[in-house]
Amino acid sequence: MKSKTISKKYELLIVFSVFLIFVISLKSLLISNQRMVGHDSLWYYGSIHYFFNSLSQGVFPYWDAYDYCGQPFFYNVGISRVFEFPSLLLICINSFLKGSFLSLYHWDIVFRLMIISFGVYKCFQQTNKYALSSYIILISFLFSSFSYVSMWQPGVLTSFIWTPYALWFLLRLTKRISFYNMVGFSLFCGFSVTSYQAGYTLTFISCFILSFFINRRAWLLNLFSSKVNRTIVFLGLLIVLALSLQAFALFLERDQVVPLLRQMENRTAVSGFSAQDTRGGHSIKLATFTGLFVPKVSSEYWRKLSFFNEVPLYIGILPIFLVLLGLVSAKNSFKINFIIILGAVIFLMTGGIRFLGRFGDILFPFLKYAQHMQLFGPFFIFVLMYFLGQGCDSLIDRYKNAD
Repeated sequence: MKSKTISKKYELLIVFSVFLIFVISLKSLLISNQRMVGHDSLWYYGSIHYFFNSLSQGVFPYWDAYDYCGQPFFYNVGISRVFEFPSLLLICINSFLKGSFLSLYHWDIVFRLMIISFGVYKCFQQTNKYALSSYIILISFLFSSFSYVSMWQPGVLTSFIWTPYALWFLLRLTKRISFYNMVGFSLFCGFSVTSYQAGYTLTFISCFILSFFINRRAWLLNLFSSKVNRTIVFLGLLIVLALSLQAFALFLERDQVVPLLRQMENRTAVSGFSAQDTRGGHSIKLATFTGLFVPKVSSEYWRKLSFFNEVPLYIGILPIFLVLLGLVSAKNSFKINFIIILGAVIFLMTGGIRFLGRFGDILFPFLKYAQHMQLFGPFFIFVLMYFLGQGCDSLIDRYKNAD
């Protein structure tokens, strides 16, 4: 018990040190305030400033006066996700520190990035053989292009934030079907549904579960084999349904919702709820994958073609080498599942769904109202982290065998 406590202390120390280095690397954004976020992040700042200011003064944010000459703030909840724990905690802390709301906004983004990275780290602790592999995953993901892109394209962050935790508890469920694991899985799936971008996480998790029909059919059968298990599953569905009520309420009001600015030019009736004209749109080009190895060459190539790639995929040269090694040498029992989900994510992020026509709505029902297939970019990087961990495990095994 004592050795386990000591190892936990070392684990917390290492994780904290990685986060501290990440914050220091962003000192011009977080500490000296010499820089600020840009691009889409600035679009949302007006309503987020209003939210921070309202709660700081003890006023509930009913009315958003910053968008469209005023509208109910309720419509912003699923876009900016400000009613979630990270933002509320930082508002409480800032009430004592009295920092600017722009600085608070920067810290909110970075805090969420650390939360996501910790979730990725804990998720693949379930599949990694060695602790070192998990630490390398933490560092690789936190310092990948995902983190820096999230500072100017918040949709990348908000569409993905709770996915690692949902998969973490799903992997735990495959080892033990328990009330605790099901509640955790359902809560994080439900938290994802509170966003208007829920389709990405729900599609990812659904595809991963469907891969169990190929690898882990026995577990799926066992899930409904007893009354206790069926009760646990039913409870999980109730939790997801309860957390989905906000989305249902907004859907009922879809004809009164003002479209987003970019949607004003489109033929779609309402933002996020009628994507018939953009199915499979805003996808990642196949040539973008060269950015995994030569990001500078890839970005210059697309710039010459006047194409703006909002979701670069670079994770580093050494990490991508470990990913390739993991693809070849992985021995973990989930390897087939992650190969399947990797193929599904690549298919979706490159806009493959558009070739399926209406059949795509049947195969991927949660994506009916999704308009940006490039938002599967973080999910692609997330799956790569599994193979990175397997590559690390393989290298450590070879080192040990050499001795």
